[in-house]
Amino acid sequence: MSVAEIDKLHQFREEDTWINSVEDFQKTIGISDFFLGTISPYFKFPDWVIEAEKKKKYNRNIPSVEI
Repeated sequence: MSVAEIDKLHQFREEDTWINSVEDFQKTIGISDFFLGTISPYFKFPDWVIEAEKKKKYNRNIPSVEI
């Protein structure tokens, strides 16, 4: 990571806020997709964050339609 990217992370954390997903990390820091793919396997997030993401991705609420 560049010094500017690390500074962005430190500034974000000084606001007492947390990064709760890989997507949050990329938006906050502004790193490339390639670099994100390289380092994201090493990220660990709390179980409640992971479960919430799974529910969001697999939400199968399909509206009923009269035929």
